Amino acid sequence: METKNLKFGATYPTLDLGTDPAVLRDWAVGMESIGFDEIFIPEHVVGINAGLRPDWEPLNPNTLKKDKPIYDHTNPFFEPFVAMGFLAAVTSRIMLTSGVMIAPQRQTALIAKQAAIADVLSRGRIRLGVGVGWNDAEFEAMGADFRARGRRMDEQIDLLRRLWTEESVTYSGRFDTFEAAGVCPMPIQRPIPLIIGGDSDPAMERAAARGDGWFLTHTAVECVDRTSRFWKRVDELGRRDGMSLVGTIYQGTRPAQAMLDDVAAWADLGATHLNIRTATYPIQWSKGRLVRKTNVDEHLEALRDLRQAWAALCPTSSGGTP
Repeated sequence: METKNLKFGATYPTLDLGTDPAVLRDWAVGMESIGFDEIFIPEHVVGINAGLRPDWEPLNPNTLKKDKPIYDHTNPFFEPFVAMGFLAAVTSRIMLTSGVMIAPQRQTALIAKQAAIADVLSRGRIRLGVGVGWNDAEFEAMGADFRARGRRMDEQIDLLRRLWTEESVTYSGRFDTFEAAGVCPMPIQRPIPLIIGGDSDPAMERAAARGDGWFLTHTAVECVDRTSRFWKRVDELGRRDGMSLVGTIYQGTRPAQAMLDDVAAWADLGATHLNIRTATYPIQWSKGRLVRKTNVDEHLEALRDLRQAWAALCPTSSGGTP
């Protein structure tokens, strides 16, 4: 079990803590003060009023089968680049990562520009998590082709790296055309790391062959086989050096100590980074109302306790400073 370079991160629990900028600031500053290494900002540009679309069955991102939507127009999400700009101003060390952005529903040039600006404002603290998405209605609202999303993102990955490393780019592809165009200012990181999100086999292959890492949202127990195949493929391609594997841990109602086995399991699978989700999950109901953990300190305490417990268990670990 490799532990010395394991980095600890967490997703901002928007559904629990809401969108008050003071709360986001307090959470982010607290994350940095307890020694966490990374903040993940999830994304959805629009939500769909499923009550007015009773026949709509989008892909379930967990099962990859048609199902009821897992969120709607009442669930709040920050826009990642706007949030990164805000977080760059209130933090000084912690990494800022989209977790994950749906790249193929966005304009490639705009992604390149916004990521570059976020990287400049944060002094080189951006990682861009990107995925192909699952919500066909959101693609429709964004004026993008849901059926071509995988092919488009493959093209975007190559083009984004060129736009972040070349002052002037000439390119003609299936989805984008550039003639002597570039973004300015360019990012501090050239290129910005691209972490591929998604638990499917195509996402695994894309991450191994084209990405700087793979972002998984299933639990470690569910990912034993797929991570084994991922590292095998990475080694076949000679891309092990610098490759990231982000594993996700869901707290649910458990105390921090109960999550230690999950951390160890991900370490055994070769994870380099962890994404701890402290949001109320599975969703809890009481007397017909959602039960939320609305206190910032409650979320930070769970993260602090987990990091300290892991440091005590594995004192050689250097991920973060508890």
